[in-house]
Amino acid sequence: MKNNLQKLRKQSDLSQTDLAKMLGVTRQAISLYEQGKRQLKEKDIATLTNYFNVSKNYLLGAYSKEEIIKIVHDEYVKQRQSQDNKIHFLVVSTMNYYVIDNYLISVGAIPFDIKKEGFLVSDEQINNFNFWSQSLEYIFDDLTIKWLLEKPSLNASKEDVLKAVESAMNNIINKSSIEVLNPWLESTSDLNDHRYYSKRLEFLNSHLFYDEEVMDDGHTELIPYIDFSKTNHHN
Repeated sequence: MKNNLQKLRKQSDLSQTDLAKMLGVTRQAISLYEQGKRQLKEKDIATLTNYFNVSKNYLLGAYSKEEIIKIVHDEYVKQRQSQDNKIHFLVVSTMNYYVIDNYLISVGAIPFDIKKEGFLVSDEQINNFNFWSQSLEYIFDDLTIKWLLEKPSLNASKEDVLKAVESAMNNIINKSSIEVLNPWLESTSDLNDHRYYSKRLEFLNSHLFYDEEVMDDGHTELIPYIDFSKTNHHN
């Protein structure tokens, strides 16, 4: 069964022999613990959680908030770099970057009227852990994300984490756009009182234009595009 013992040991610069002495077991036992081939005893769990200052769930293989935040951050950076290098067609993504962008708009981490269509996180924000930590705090209220933090038995992969985060973010985006999608409904959440994504949709719509394009069979179609340099009169 997966656990985080090896990770914690290496982070603390301990050898398997050091850990064996601490627990009063053999080095081979530590190796089996780290491989998930032998289950940790409750007394050893208590010793390890106290020594490493971590929760039992984390020791036994659950994710920490910091790990989830890093997975989301790294995925966003990977996709932005691939786009900058024009190799996006080689990158298979579990989660699309624009879900992260739309989520960040929804929680007010990025201005809803930013005049850009994609990869909205600034260069100053991109590697600022506090920015990501504060901005992603809302997803940890989602039940699926709580499971990642509390249930080691899930054995969730990074792809599983990204899928769970995408679902949590989409829930928040949908709530934030409630005014546009369901104008007759009232939001009771303090977060959704801002309805930033609703404002984002309205802002984009004010810069939406159409070009006529002649298709191969001779008929014309209206092709939408965004132009932030001018405002339409749709409204």
